Amino acid sequence: MRKAFSLIELSIVLIIIALLVAGVASGSKLIANGERQKLIKEFDLDKSNLTTFLTAYDGYPGDLVNASSYWVGATDGDGDRIVMDSGEELNYWNHLELAGIVTLNGLYNGFPTVGSSVLTGSMGSKGLRKRAYNTSNYSSFYTLNVHMVHYGSGVKTDDKFFVPKESYLIDTKIDDGLPKSGDMTIRIAGTTTDALCTNTSSAYYLASDAIGCNIVIYNGL
Repeated sequence: MRKAFSLIELSIVLIIIALLVAGVASGSKLIANGERQKLIKEFDLDKSNLTTFLTAYDGYPGDLVNASSYWVGATDGDGDRIVMDSGEELNYWNHLELAGIVTLNGLYNGFPTVGSSVLTGSMGSKGLRKRAYNTSNYSSFYTLNVHMVHYGSGVKTDDKFFVPKESYLIDTKIDDGLPKSGDMTIRIAGTTTDALCTNTSSAYYLASDAIGCNIVIYNGL
């Protein structure tokens, strides 16, 4: 005759299960936090890379007017110190690589059309992509007339990629914790909507677990 489990044995089993569940949850949080920290470091590196290029060549990557005199086959910019969505952003990452400041190793996912220059970003294998240009001629940004790096999904990185709480946790680490002000904001474009990311407010939509935000980072110049 098979002996039944005692209450003590059942209690031990339940405790073990609870510990395993807690361990998995804790591990998931650690992984997510690690990805956020990696992305924050990437923000800082993008700023540093731009500063390094500007110091060395007295111009902006992609916009450098005499790029072809430094590197055979490079495309020159117009030299107005504004990296625009007119072909110059297509050469932003390329100029940085030619200068030996970054090594793309196949991560450059540029397309031969204006406004479609994207680069694979951090956040593990989730498919985050980024592009860089100036916001001078756009009304869809909350910070205008600055150079920025845009993180999201889709061909032009406009599409949503982050859960609002994820964006909020990053924002509070590096900026003011608000999606429409400061050095880190969102952009209402593509599949990123005000309703999904902020619940049409001035704060992140923290009650939502749905992906709804992209990220725009001012890169210091």
